Amino acid sequence: MFDRKKLQDKAERLVHHQVKANVTYMVAHLNEDEQEYIRHERWKVFRVENQDEYGIDSDEMHEAFMEHCIPEWWIVSDSLGRMLAHQGHVAFPYGIDYLWGRPTSGQAIYMDRSIQEIAESLS
Repeated sequence: MFDRKKLQDKAERLVHHQVKANVTYMVAHLNEDEQEYIRHERWKVFRVENQDEYGIDSDEMHEAFMEHCIPEWWIVSDSLGRMLAHQGHVAFPYGIDYLWGRPTSGQAIYMDRSIQEIAESLS
């Protein structure tokens, strides 16, 4: 069993080295084409993650997507972005890095379950 303190330290190092910047404000003020790109990428992830619950491309799925909120946006490294996307997060290429739609807010990133799981998998 992995020691909790060691896992926390590993998750903190992961965040320190691979989470680059909070860009929530920037995302809110992107031009229309960039906003459309982000909506399209979010839709692709949302559609796959929710097709069993709503059915493919149903009106209910579209309504749920419109209500789906991502409280924070972060620029993360390519490798972390790929791992988050593999877990089903909204994370997609944006320049040379990834844009990650963090589904939670209000706690340190290293405490997020997904980050803890990635840190543990890297041991």
